Amino acid sequence: MIKKTLVGAVAVALCAGTAQAENTFTREEGVGMFTGAAAGALVGGPLGAAVGLMFGGVLGDSIGMTKRAELRAEQLERELVDARVALSRASERTGGDALFDALAQRLHADVLFRTGSAEIDAPMAERLAALGQLLAAHETLRIDLNGFADPRGDEAANLVLSHERANAVREALIRGGAAPEQIRLAAHGAALATAPQGDLEAYAWERRVSLAIRPASAATVAQAQ
Repeated sequence: MIKKTLVGAVAVALCAGTAQAENTFTREEGVGMFTGAAAGALVGGPLGAAVGLMFGGVLGDSIGMTKRAELRAEQLERELVDARVALSRASERTGGDALFDALAQRLHADVLFRTGSAEIDAPMAERLAALGQLLAAHETLRIDLNGFADPRGDEAANLVLSHERANAVREALIRGGAAPEQIRLAAHGAALATAPQGDLEAYAWERRVSLAIRPASAATVAQAQ
């Protein structure tokens, strides 16, 4: 009962945070929210719906920042459909926390940033706080944050910037209730950038923090107990 109540509260918080400052809701945000909610709702009941909404909202915000939205949305939808199939099979064999562990192995999203910035806007901060709340309710879950930068600028500055971005996401999760020990952070600068030189649209995807939820290892759980 406590878990369902929490999930309901998270879902409400996510829905309340979907509008931009101008109270608009773009088509790209809708695509991200819809695919995330559909995948989560069909495989995990209320808990899956909350998780789907959460990551759908994060992805929707990111999709809306680039002209490559259509291709990215199609790719994400295919990934989420694949996840739905796999998790539907898992749900036939498991339930509760076991199903959530299965979900966790499939959940990942990117938070995108503006050029030279590590600032997270208010709607995204709300969604990340809701994710922090969910992590707080499931202490055996962990989240990996990997910060990146586009290839402009020198190597040292890009490394610092990518760390600042990952740390901004970390702080938003902690404000929502996640424990610091649940979060693993790494910064890569532009070392792993794949965007063609001078392609400003592709650079938008390099300025990001990648989020991936995973179950804690058995050893970690044993130590916590």
